[in-house]
Amino acid sequence: MKKKYTLLCLLLAVCVISAGMPTLAWQLQIDTGQPVCLWPDGWYTSDLSNYKTEKGINAFAVSPGKTGNYAMKILSKSDKKASRIFTRIFGLDPEGSYTVSCYVKGDIENIGGNGLGLLILDHENRGQSNSLAHAYTKKTGVWTLLSLTLSGNIPTNGNVVIALDSPQISDSESVLWDDVNLEGKTLNGGFEEVSTLGPATFEIPEDSPNLLALAGSFEDDSLWHKYNPSNEIINPMISFPENCGRNGSRAAAIHYETSFKTNYNAIDPYCSIKVPVSPNSKYLLTGYCKMASGTLGVPRVKVEFYKDMTKYSSQGTSLITGALGEVSEWKQFYQVIDTMPNCNVLAILPRLYFNTGTAFFDDFALYQLESFGETILSTDSVYLYPDNKAFTASLSVIDDTVTGRCVDFSLWYGKEKLAEETGISLTDTKVDCRFSSDSMLSKKGSAYSAEFTLKCTVYKDDQVQETYQTPIYMYDRPKNLPQSGIYQKNGMDFYPYFCYSVPQESYSTVKAAGMNTVQVTFETEAGLATTMAKVREADLMAMIYIHLDGESLISEDNVNIIKSIIKTYQNDPNVLGYLLLDEPFDKLPYFTCIETLSKAYKLIRDIDKMHPVMLNDNRDASFTDSAKFCDILLTDPYPAKKDDKVGYVLQQTDKLRQAAKVQQKTFYPILQAFRYYDMLPDSALLWDMVRASIHMGATGIGYYRYCNADGESPLSQTALWPSIQEISKELPILYESNIDLGEGVKRGNAMVYSIPSLSAATLYEVSFIYENTDSTADIICGLGTAEEIEAAVLNQYVIPTSGNINLYFYGVDHGADTVLIVGDTGGTGKITALTLHEVRPHLFKEQQGTDYMIHYSGIYKPTLLMNGTYVEGIRELLSLEILKKEAVATPIAVHGGKTVYSYVPATGSLSLPIPAALGTFQSMVWEMSLSPCISKK
Repeated sequence: MKKKYTLLCLLLAVCVISAGMPTLAWQLQIDTGQPVCLWPDGWYTSDLSNYKTEKGINAFAVSPGKTGNYAMKILSKSDKKASRIFTRIFGLDPEGSYTVSCYVKGDIENIGGNGLGLLILDHENRGQSNSLAHAYTKKTGVWTLLSLTLSGNIPTNGNVVIALDSPQISDSESVLWDDVNLEGKTLNGGFEEVSTLGPATFEIPEDSPNLLALAGSFEDDSLWHKYNPSNEIINPMISFPENCGRNGSRAAAIHYETSFKTNYNAIDPYCSIKVPVSPNSKYLLTGYCKMASGTLGVPRVKVEFYKDMTKYSSQGTSLITGALGEVSEWKQFYQVIDTMPNCNVLAILPRLYFNTGTAFFDDFALYQLESFGETILSTDSVYLYPDNKAFTASLSVIDDTVTGRCVDFSLWYGKEKLAEETGISLTDTKVDCRFSSDSMLSKKGSAYSAEFTLKCTVYKDDQVQETYQTPIYMYDRPKNLPQSGIYQKNGMDFYPYFCYSVPQESYSTVKAAGMNTVQVTFETEAGLATTMAKVREADLMAMIYIHLDGESLISEDNVNIIKSIIKTYQNDPNVLGYLLLDEPFDKLPYFTCIETLSKAYKLIRDIDKMHPVMLNDNRDASFTDSAKFCDILLTDPYPAKKDDKVGYVLQQTDKLRQAAKVQQKTFYPILQAFRYYDMLPDSALLWDMVRASIHMGATGIGYYRYCNADGESPLSQTALWPSIQEISKELPILYESNIDLGEGVKRGNAMVYSIPSLSAATLYEVSFIYENTDSTADIICGLGTAEEIEAAVLNQYVIPTSGNINLYFYGVDHGADTVLIVGDTGGTGKITALTLHEVRPHLFKEQQGTDYMIHYSGIYKPTLLMNGTYVEGIRELLSLEILKKEAVATPIAVHGGKTVYSYVPATGSLSLPIPAALGTFQSMVWEMSLSPCISKK
């Protein structure tokens, strides 16, 4: 007999009643040895930004403390000597006097320099020799007290940095720090408040086998795939050597060295295995890891969720275990995993992150702990706006034995039934029901919010089998974010142009560049108050990052702190909104994440009626879930690893748009402005990413990040900064140039859109992504009338490959009957991310040494046919002189006293003088059209 389990997640939009595991169980004890200590809040290495890097040291390893269980442990790695670690203190009284102290113990033979040091630095000027006060010791082997007084030289802004200095440590040496104290200020200097991966005991059901029993020991390496992350080729970074296993002979060895970067284009090598699992279930993954001597990389285990063995789940995402710390000997780790609806396969990927060396993995095991239910009741919206006309309720069944069942859906306000749909046949594993929100709106009336209940009853042969229910809410929109999706500041349209990880001393620089918003983090309420004062001083807006650290949101202390912060800033005109968990489904198990996000959204919106809640999700697979629990949905489409970089930005932003569209939410992309996978965007790519995002309908643009990766300059000192300044000036025009296509109507293999306000004197650009399934296809694109769609074909293009396409034409004004038609005459390809925008000539860049202004975008790829062979990458051959001679110049506008010309080839080919060395020129295919706009000075 199986016991029924019920998962009732308040605000989850999921109600589960199902057959669970038997009550018989056995205990599995996870013995990690000493717990692995992760990053304590407030402590940083090297760059003092919010991005935590190791830079040659292994900080925060667990060691017995002087007075508690933990101390900060610093170890040198290879030829990189251990260095300083910091915490930041904001808001000291410049006229006050403070005592700073700590204990230090070094396992060091010869201490270099001044010794082990405790330093106070000016936060605004924290160079090596700019200490406000310092104390050093060269004692070793015993706990030594360092103490100093800070008085008379405190900066006027009250912001200082405490630095723990551990110079010149050899590979075999280490330093322990503990009980760091600044009089009157909390530092987490005892290092007791840390995230740990410690010993644990789990109840494993008797009938839950180890799903990795055959593969987890790596004795049969044929079950594991040796992939390169970038292109999935077999490569020598992955091996399963003999005589290195924990129990058996084999283990997985993940190796990376710098030379592989060029040869294999992979920084984070991994092997992988896929395991069939059940949806809506909780699993325990455990295994062992150790690292070879001198390894600088970080061993981690990634888990991905799939719908089946070959196709990535549209509802899956990925998560990563915490860093495993120093693992010179075999150390056990574990991860609790929730499988979401439609997840039938887990991919398990042991990896080596971020740096060189070798990590060994062995003895993986995967057990199912419990099932959340075979039946799931869900909705596409949990928090509706009054202007949401309807919502969809869904009942999903894991098994397909549904013959003879039927379903009743009903919507309730308290004990009053508002609407129902009865007798719906459950002929598949999912059934949907669409409810109008009119009855909800009538009950809500003028109230700010109202709670409702969705119920679902399953019948078979007129007998009730199960009943499910879940809450659903209607809230007014945040006052600053109307239905248009354009943020309102003082009653005016406001388009956020924002940057992540900006230190306070750079706020004025960011403002001068034309950006208007910064992401703000905090460690204490007092620290946030100080930061917000700096935000107001710089006349910026703040995206306050409410970091809800997993389960800690449930704790009353954390909830009270969040409530206090929201109450403090609910009417602050310099607050743009509140950011919830960053990349949430990478941080928490699926159902825990859903519940946490839902609680956080309700907590904030119940207090603050003005500011929106924002959420950054890095996985398109979970966009639909994330959109339920925010007002503004963000994503970070970093294109570093993609060949078609702008195409990737378009694709991800389009997926963001589609997820947000269901619930009428606003969306902002966060664009790559830092070095990632050895790629820092150039100015042309930055412009193209911004244009692509706005063309997709984004009403805000952000960059990650201002403080660049370790060893690099801040964003303001890179070659991107001039473009960031230029873009800020042109953003209003870019926003205005977008044309809302609305809902298209399918006609044959094309889509038809009504666009009644085009001008015959204006050049327009149609952008879309084309996924081709044949070697060639004919794309049609043009303007016409609603009555004569066949006459709408203005241009026909041969597209030999997939990619993002940009086509140009002049407006044809047929008044209210004007239509745009875009399609594939072959009917085999797929067109997505379709946008239309007016070409604004003054946005194009001036080319030095010419009499013209021209803009070439990196997403356009003309292809030459030379001696029967297509040759790409010849854009530099299409000089201005060639265009002036071979194309017809047509004046299209006057801007700033300058006549603007368009040079458009009349056909898809044009004769060009090609250097003889390239061969005989035959024709040119405009695979991805060059921008034809040139401004004459």
